[in-house]
Amino acid sequence: MQSVTPYLLYEDCDAALDFLARAFGFEEVLRYTGEQGYVNHAEMKVGREGRIYMGDPGDHYKSPKNLGQETCGIYVEVVGDTAVALAPVSPAEATALLDELRIAPLLGRPALAGIISRFSHLLVDLPELAEIEINPLMTSPDGAIAMDARARLGV
Repeated sequence: MQSVTPYLLYEDCDAALDFLARAFGFEEVLRYTGEQGYVNHAEMKVGREGRIYMGDPGDHYKSPKNLGQETCGIYVEVVGDTAVALAPVSPAEATALLDELRIAPLLGRPALAGIISRFSHLLVDLPELAEIEINPLMTSPDGAIAMDARARLGV
């Protein structure tokens, strides 16, 4: 059985550990507190097999909230704008695909083209990968951030 254990970053990991225990019945398994007094790694479990890892991200962490962006939202596809190619594609081929879209001027194309290219190679290299989704993927001229992702392996 394959499993994925999320590693979550909290600016106040102590408070997150307390909240998850009180609100959802998570049980603390371990906690490492750094010399500066903050939790640099912790593990919690819920139920028989549910686990999460967490820690303080440190001073370098730039969350969407700290960058003045949304931390949640509703995104709806209204364009119906698509481009298709066989995998794998190079970053240049991915850029050409993106340029076919009516919404191309709104996209962070260099970062998105790189991600599309790497995903296309991943699909070719791992044929057991049945599904993969990143939603939402936030792009800008400075790069990209995957806010949520999931993958499913085929049997």
